[in-house]
Amino acid sequence: MTNPNSSRTRALLAIAFASGMLGSPLPALAQSADEPRDALIRRLVSKAEVPPEVRAYYFLLLANHYLKASDNTSAEFIIQPLANPKYTSDLFIRPNDDRGRDRMISSLNNIARDTHNVTANVAPSSVSRNDGNDALANEAMKSALSEINKSSDQHATLILHFIVYQLYQQMGNKTETKTYSSLLEQDIRACEAAPEANEKLITAASMALNAMAYGWIPFNPSNLPELRIQMSRKLMAPQLSTSPQSVPAIKNFTFTEKEFQQSEKLKLRAAVLADRLPAKNNLRRMNHRDLAIWYAELGKTELADKQKQALFELVGVKDERILYPQPGACGSFVWWTIKPPQFGGGCGMG
Repeated sequence: MTNPNSSRTRALLAIAFASGMLGSPLPALAQSADEPRDALIRRLVSKAEVPPEVRAYYFLLLANHYLKASDNTSAEFIIQPLANPKYTSDLFIRPNDDRGRDRMISSLNNIARDTHNVTANVAPSSVSRNDGNDALANEAMKSALSEINKSSDQHATLILHFIVYQLYQQMGNKTETKTYSSLLEQDIRACEAAPEANEKLITAASMALNAMAYGWIPFNPSNLPELRIQMSRKLMAPQLSTSPQSVPAIKNFTFTEKEFQQSEKLKLRAAVLADRLPAKNNLRRMNHRDLAIWYAELGKTELADKQKQALFELVGVKDERILYPQPGACGSFVWWTIKPPQFGGGCGMG
């Protein structure tokens, strides 16, 4: 049985939270009465060996924790991954790392949804904020901004500007929200205007745009395990129809016309950016695939068909099953094929 108090287990839990970034926090431990409340912020400031954009990311994690914490709780687990440099070297985007991109997409979607819920008063927080935590959140935000200003990594900066913009909205800081909304828009427009396609920057801009769209209508086909499981079962059962229309809707969505238009505008903008990448690029294909399912789930059949045809052209297969992954080895999924992959041997996972 795994020892929940082992250092290895604590490190793995910390890494899992950091990769999920702004999702539900893990249970926190009591803060030591002898330790200053800003000790973690000071410790993070002192980590000169960590790239500035990575420090900024963790400052934002701390700010998010303090915004949601109801009492004097420790955030030690948040910065635990920084104890091992290998967990921070590829924190943002590697062009061929689909899993890493999916984790970041999930993180950005989480914060966009939280922001929408707070600003629209959809799900008022049951947590009673206190002045001490608000002060720590502001201090962490200021430290993050200082590190962002030191970074020369454009795609990381764009992602960080998105997070800062969202957190300031949650904090109700209208002045800084406007400032970072403008900065984020400048980042995205610079990407759109660039004469050459920069895959990492396009990926960052596309993720930010889709996350903002998710804030308006919280449905993202790429990160919906239920839909993948449903379709993989159908693919393994030839006697059943494999048409996407036969897959039951995961959720009945209610949305206004304004919410649809705002979300659609952002998603189409992301797709136009991704279309600057090669036809075989996974991000480009996934944008059209997600749009096809998104439109279909929202009852926009003609628009869904248009996106399906665009995907068919990119993949070279005119079959609706291409919208869904094939079940691969050890619980994985294989995209852009309608033939079940063949595997030999085991994967060593048991």
